[in-house]
This record gives sequence, C-alpha cells and structure tokens, in this order.
Amino acid sequence: MKKNIFKFLLVLVLFSTSFVFASNYSTPVCNLSVQDSILEKITHAFKSATVVERDCGKKFLKKYEVTTKQVLNHTNPKSDRFDQRLFVFHKGFDKPVVFVTEGYDADYAEMAKYNHELCDMLDANLVVVEHRFYGKSKPIPYDREFLTIEQAASDHHDIVTMLKKVYTGKWFSTGTSKGGSTALYFKALYPKDIDVAIAYVAPLTIAQEDPRPINWIMNKVATPKIRKQILDFQTFILKNKEEGIKYLQNVKTKNGIDFPLGFEATLEYAVFEYAYSFWQWGISPERIPAKNKGIESALNHLFMVVSPSTFYMDTTTSSNVYYYQAFSETGYYSFNEMSKQFKVKLSRKDYSNRVMAPQNIDIVYHPETHEKIIELLNWEGKQIIQIHGSIDPWRQAAWMPNANQDCLFFEANGFAHGAGYSNLDDSQKLKFKEAILKWTGITVK
Repeated sequence: MKKNIFKFLLVLVLFSTSFVFASNYSTPVCNLSVQDSILEKITHAFKSATVVERDCGKKFLKKYEVTTKQVLNHTNPKSDRFDQRLFVFHKGFDKPVVFVTEGYDADYAEMAKYNHELCDMLDANLVVVEHRFYGKSKPIPYDREFLTIEQAASDHHDIVTMLKKVYTGKWFSTGTSKGGSTALYFKALYPKDIDVAIAYVAPLTIAQEDPRPINWIMNKVATPKIRKQILDFQTFILKNKEEGIKYLQNVKTKNGIDFPLGFEATLEYAVFEYAYSFWQWGISPERIPAKNKGIESALNHLFMVVSPSTFYMDTTTSSNVYYYQAFSETGYYSFNEMSKQFKVKLSRKDYSNRVMAPQNIDIVYHPETHEKIIELLNWEGKQIIQIHGSIDPWRQAAWMPNANQDCLFFEANGFAHGAGYSNLDDSQKLKFKEAILKWTGITVK
C-alpha cells in the first residue's frame, strides 16, 4: 500500500517522512483507489489548506493535520482569514464521522494513539477541530469581536460542508465540558449538518454568573454532614489567613509570579473555589484533612485541589481566552452567595469571578446568544444525547429537553465532570444504543 502512495506523491511533490499539500482550488474529488486517494480527497475538499500526514495508532488507517484558511467574520465572507487547525483520522470514506467541537486547543490530538470512545462504538472516522482563538488557531490581529458562539458554529459548518465531500456516512458531533456546549451550539444553529449530537458534561448557563451550581453546592449536594465538613475545612483556612498568605508569598518567591488580586483575596477565592472543584473533580470527603493535622496540611490539600496558578493572570494562556468568553457570552458562576455563609472577616464585599477575565478591556455580556440557543433547542432540538455526572456542579446548568423531544438526558450516578458513556448503568447504555440505531441505523458496538 505504501509503495503506491509514494509513487503517486512523487509525481506531485517531494518524498519525505510526512506529506504536505497546499491547496488553493476546489476541483472535484479524484477518482483514485481508496489507498491512494485519502490525502488527495482531503486536500481537494478544502478551498485553501495545508495537509500534513501524522502518525496514528492502529485504530485508524491514516491521520492528517489540516490547517485551513478560515473566515474571521462569517457575516462578511470577504473579511480577513486566519489559520484554523483540525485533525482528520481516517477509517473509511463511507463510515460514520465523529466530529469533535473542541472548546479549547486541540494539542492532545497530536498524540499518535489518540482516539475517542465513540469511534470504537460506531466504527467511525474522527475529526477534531480546534476552537478559534485557541492553540494554533489564533487570528492576527487578535480581535476579540469575532470570538463568539455563532462565529465558532459557522467555522464548524464550513468544515463539515467541505468534509462531506469526502465522508458520506452519518455525522456525530461531540465534545466535553465547554466542547460539549459547543456541540450543542452547533446542533442548535446548524441542525441539518449533524445527524446526532452527543454532549458530555455540557453546561448551558442562564446568566453571566449562573447561581444554580453554587446554590446546589451549598444546599443540595450529598448530605448535610458532608457539606458541613467542607464548610468547616474552608472556615479553618480563613481563620488562619496569615499562614495562607505566607504560603502564597513563598509560591511567588519560588516561581517568580505575582497575584494581581493580592495575597489575601487570592486565598479567599481559592477557598471558595475549593468547594466547586471538590465536586467538579469528584474528590472523596475522606481526603479532607482533619483540623488536628494542622494548617500546613490543610493548605497543601487546598492548593492540590485549587492550583495557585488559577489566579495568576497571564494574557497568553487559554484560560484568559476562556474567561473572556465566559463573561461575554458563555457564562460562569459567582461566589457572592457562598461568601455570605462564612462568619469570619473577609477582605471584599464583591466576589464576582469577573476578576478572572481580562481587566484592561470592557466586556459586554450578551445573554441573547444563550437565550437564542435555548429557544432553538427547546423548539427544534432533536437527536441529542447528553451525559452528565450526578455530582458535577455544571450539571445544574445543563439544558433539559422537553419530555416530548426526541432527545436523551443521562446522569452517571456518583460521577463528576469526567463522566462518559462507560459510567452509565446498563439500562442507560441500552437506551443510548437503541436511540443511535433508531436515528441512524447504526448498531453500537
């Protein structure tokens, strides 16, 4: 097989360990043998792209890193373009496609053996799309005006439209966390592009700072005893602020970083975030150190769960991009309600998480975007599967389909923000398989 590919490529370009094509045309797909035409078909599918073959594991025949010239502003097709990166893992032209709408960068897809659980279940090809403004998909100049839900959904629409010239099977969009939300946005805005959307642990907030996850943490999760155990741990640290401040000062000295919020406020935010992260990552209450272990043990546990780097403002990181998106459209959560339950003196009156987003720019929140998405999903949403962890705070911000909609909503009992298909019980898995068979005719392995 490789000999035929090499012979074909030598006619076109140089021979090396990886193959690179730059395409600036949109001619019909070549009628070549399957083995020889994979690269050529992918190249021809895009109007302008660089396609590089990458190593892949045994699950796929071929893997390509594609850099396409994406429109920056989809409301103006003549606007500037930027390089958007995606990965194509090939099994067969007529097989289904799992289309990952990544919410962040896609560096993990560079790994040779990367795979997605749905690809094995559906015997599917895999496409992973890096989100605009993340990773290697950053426009220059960096104009945040075009970092929006609808612009990103249009990216996905363009890519699916081009790759449907190559892959003729059923299409499944998916993503995890923010990527799962992105899959829901795409399904709502372009419902005909995708046959089935499968969103993992995907929130759909109703406010710039949605109160539901925090209220659930304070009043409903687990048992009153466990909630009190967490609150007592948080209070213990706040009563020993001086030691916590010294801890952060040492972090600054050792790592040469600063905390723009100041040491005291940073410690307070970390204590508030602890309760959220505790449930988001499914930490066992048994790991909470008792008071008699001392403040050093408590601080080590706190900053193991909530890294001090969370509050180090670096404008070059993806976190900075994430928080801009959160406070302009996608939403987040606030600690103002949580702060009221502590009987110790705090340094601030306002504990909005807006402090995490860029401070040197005005951020205008657009609730109408999520309102539009939720309305579209409520009225037209179908063939959507959601999987959430029952102890994940983000589950409280999930979109709930109506009873008469052709959708499924699963909770993996006892699991948190890493919940997936494998965490469902047998009856849930059966419903999942039956829905896929009904909607697509595909039998889930």
